[in-house]
Amino acid sequence: MKKTLPTQFVIERVDSPIWGLFINELNEMLTNKSVRNRIVGNIAKYYGVFIDVPVLFDEIPEGFELISLPTYADMKNIKYELVTTYNGVETADFLCVTIHDDAPNYAGEFALASECRHASLNEGFALRDDVITAYSGETFIRETDEEVNLVHSEYNDGWIDREDSIYGYYERRDEGYFLENDAVCIYNNWYASRGVAEDCGFRWHRGNDEWYHQDDYPTSVSECNAGYHDQSRRDYSKNALFKVAFEIEKEDGEAGLIHYDDLHHDTGWCKENDASLEDDGYELVSPIFDLYSDDLEKSISEYNDLSTLIDADYSDSCGGHINVSCSTIESKVLFEGVSCFMPLLYALYEDRLDMTYSKAKEKHRYHTEQDKYSSIYIKSHLVEFRIFPAVINVRNLIWRRDLIRLMIDNMNRSELEVLKMMLNKKSKLHAHLRQIFSEDKILQKANAFMKYSEVYNYKKLPGIDEDKYKNQKPRKKNDDNLDTTSDLGA
Repeated sequence: MKKTLPTQFVIERVDSPIWGLFINELNEMLTNKSVRNRIVGNIAKYYGVFIDVPVLFDEIPEGFELISLPTYADMKNIKYELVTTYNGVETADFLCVTIHDDAPNYAGEFALASECRHASLNEGFALRDDVITAYSGETFIRETDEEVNLVHSEYNDGWIDREDSIYGYYERRDEGYFLENDAVCIYNNWYASRGVAEDCGFRWHRGNDEWYHQDDYPTSVSECNAGYHDQSRRDYSKNALFKVAFEIEKEDGEAGLIHYDDLHHDTGWCKENDASLEDDGYELVSPIFDLYSDDLEKSISEYNDLSTLIDADYSDSCGGHINVSCSTIESKVLFEGVSCFMPLLYALYEDRLDMTYSKAKEKHRYHTEQDKYSSIYIKSHLVEFRIFPAVINVRNLIWRRDLIRLMIDNMNRSELEVLKMMLNKKSKLHAHLRQIFSEDKILQKANAFMKYSEVYNYKKLPGIDEDKYKNQKPRKKNDDNLDTTSDLGA
């Protein structure tokens, strides 16, 4: 079976001046595919070598088979004519090519094939420096672009086929030819790519599936929001035991212009209209996260617009609902397990207790009344904590997520045990509250806890020994690093 030889190899010299020249030229020509293909047939017919290229070997390399090895006599009997090349060299005719009539230099004259390149579009040869490679990989003779239907493209940095090209803007103020690959057409004008279109003042509105000039781009927040519950909710929690998701309501005419579709495509967060908000309002709905992972932080840190949306302005009508679920516990059982923390939530967010959308109830009524507009809404698959007010910023959101973790970590505690954790300066709960509140403020919240425990959970707790609380030694680590900037909120 015939094998394909390497593209470069050495042919043994023979004791003949003309054959010495032939061997040298042949070795050079064999590195040029277009020339090699041309000479194979010519050389083979002279001395009967029927492999891809003619070659003389001291021994046949492993893996190759030489069907007919020419003899020295064969080579002496090859017939040829002497010709003179354009630069005065006298050599055998079969080592030469005729330069194409359209070549800018030495048209119609002989040249050694090793000095030339084949111009595929002109179907002829020219000196190497006179042959140009087009963007497609085909070659043509310099100054014949009109004849072979090519045009130079500044954008593609090369010569391209006129029939496959488009004329339009390749920079903000410059027009020319470019390939159609990434081009976009806006108002009957062509732009080389989306980036060029944007440089020329256009913006793509993914929601409307249309290009707009920046002066005409939709400017109302509602146009930049998806419809209520129109976007799919993504689940990044995998096989987590406890899962969490957030609903963040904001009213901010500037941040609200961030478009929902890019946000959802890149992060999985939804941004949608909500009838309870003003015209500049929007509701962010997060994907479902593993409660104990850092996926929430990663999601926010990897997308700047998300931080902007969470840190945006808000009004008293905005809420920050948190949805919690467990893969092995029914929602009613889950609520019952964390109900000991309800007096704490009431104490933290007293202004929300009488609001229409988050009204507080006695604990048993959350089980018996499926009322969406209450502090807690027990759904079939999750517990929605609606008592949380508007999220202040990213730090505030993370703080609330960590509060939910503490609640889950201490499920099925009694109200009294939660109260003791609030007042124990070495507990994790107290340390968490101290990120926001002074010790005196925590004491006020503890007294409110007692009141709401009796009103809503029917648990009357013993009085607080305030002196004992104040005389406790604080946690050694960061206990007194109270954040006094107030931007964390609760």
